[in-house]
Amino acid sequence: MALVPSRSVSPATRTGGTAGVVRDTRRVADVARLGARMAAVARLTLLACTLAGCVAVQDEPIDEMADLPPVVIPTPIPTPSPVVVTDILILDLKEEPGPEPSLVRLTGTIVNRSKQDAIRLQVRVEARDALGRVMSRVVVQALNDVIPPDTSSTFVASLPRSNAIHDYHAEIVAR
Repeated sequence: MALVPSRSVSPATRTGGTAGVVRDTRRVADVARLGARMAAVARLTLLACTLAGCVAVQDEPIDEMADLPPVVIPTPIPTPSPVVVTDILILDLKEEPGPEPSLVRLTGTIVNRSKQDAIRLQVRVEARDALGRVMSRVVVQALNDVIPPDTSSTFVASLPRSNAIHDYHAEIVAR
């Protein structure tokens, strides 16, 4: 028994026609075209992978090259440290009844121990609870615009009265 490659047989082939032969010829041509396309795609893929990352470089004369601007790295500007006022003190902070029953009046003394005039001082006065949280705050001016060296002035602040207030704090905030 001889082995014959299998192929599909159309009704025309059974009756002696040539339709089956034509169909087989088309299949062979289709397979050949498909093989040629796949080979072309494979070649293009190989070429693309080979050229990936390649860059064409052409030397230019130095006089034709453009000068790049220098890279400027900005110098960080240091944040100024907060001004610590050690030569101006607040003394004798006192609590007094306010002009209204709902207010507390606080008075204090500002002492200038520096060697220059203290001009237009502002004092921040805070009412704090037992945990140190600020309950109310006010900023007031010293009663004298200019406090000469080795002299003093006073300030007066009014804050809301509350049973939760534990203490008061005053500090110079502007000079």
